[in-house]
Amino acid sequence: MEFPMGSTTEDDGFGICYRLERRNAGLQVPTVTDTRTIRVKFPRGSITYSVDSLDDDKLKRLFPAATRLLSIVRVSLQPGGEVTVEGEGWLNKLQPIVGDKTLVNILMQRDFTFIVHKPSGVLRSDWNEDQLPPPFSYPYGTLHDWDTERFDNLIKNNKGHQFWPAWTFDDQNSHTAVLVQSQIQDVRWLCHAAEQIAEQRFLARFVTTKEDENAGGDELSSFAIISLTGEFLNHYDAPLRQLIRDQFLTVELYNKPEDEGRATSLDARIVAHPTEIEPPLKNFRPAGKDELILQVRNTEGSHHSRAPIFGVHTSDSRGEAIKAMEKSTGH
Repeated sequence: MEFPMGSTTEDDGFGICYRLERRNAGLQVPTVTDTRTIRVKFPRGSITYSVDSLDDDKLKRLFPAATRLLSIVRVSLQPGGEVTVEGEGWLNKLQPIVGDKTLVNILMQRDFTFIVHKPSGVLRSDWNEDQLPPPFSYPYGTLHDWDTERFDNLIKNNKGHQFWPAWTFDDQNSHTAVLVQSQIQDVRWLCHAAEQIAEQRFLARFVTTKEDENAGGDELSSFAIISLTGEFLNHYDAPLRQLIRDQFLTVELYNKPEDEGRATSLDARIVAHPTEIEPPLKNFRPAGKDELILQVRNTEGSHHSRAPIFGVHTSDSRGEAIKAMEKSTGH
């Protein structure tokens, strides 16, 4: 049901109202509206109804300007049944809108009559409850306590198109399911991606600073230049944007690519603008967008040592580093 708003709504300080208009491919676009809308639903399986053609006498008397066939639909609520209203706000301050009846009076009645611009034969088919799909329900069950294994299985087994946004729900379980799944599905994909990224291994070149040239504070540090791959960056583009947002991460170091156990792990920070760090990276400019430069905090060794830990070899230039890597890997 749509009701026109006052022409001075914005001037009176109530602003401009919008409604979501459905477009192609499920897109919903905010559109300026001058009407207030509520949705009234009859209880499924709890009504009786009839559809008839509006005879010529009534048609001419009630709608003298009508140029097409009209139908009359009569709906009655069965005992215990009542309509459900989706919408917000009082209409006309709950004052009468038709004669002495308010909108609430109209919606609380047991019998309803509608005049519809559609032939009765077509309308009978549209009003056939047997042709309706099953009542909608979210496929997430009734258990909503924290259980990541159950959540992962539910998400895996119920992939499909996105649900329409909802602001009202048929029952509390649907409401709870939406609240829980909106949070779970927002983070579980990122958790899985983080686990997969942690399994990736890449070759790295290390650069050390000289005495009195430590960049980025008082803590001893060195730099690691990691050669990623375009395939890796393309595949994990979306999760990487989230995971490295604060620029801090942990680097796990292995003596050999095939080693199962790591030699150590270090705290690191992504160097967003490596060209501004002089002189330690002067000869190690990134060769392309697939290289990642990290400033690594040295957690072991004496305060007088600026070399990386556990015997990492360092080089004075990119060329020397590449030759050393080729020699160590055999290609």
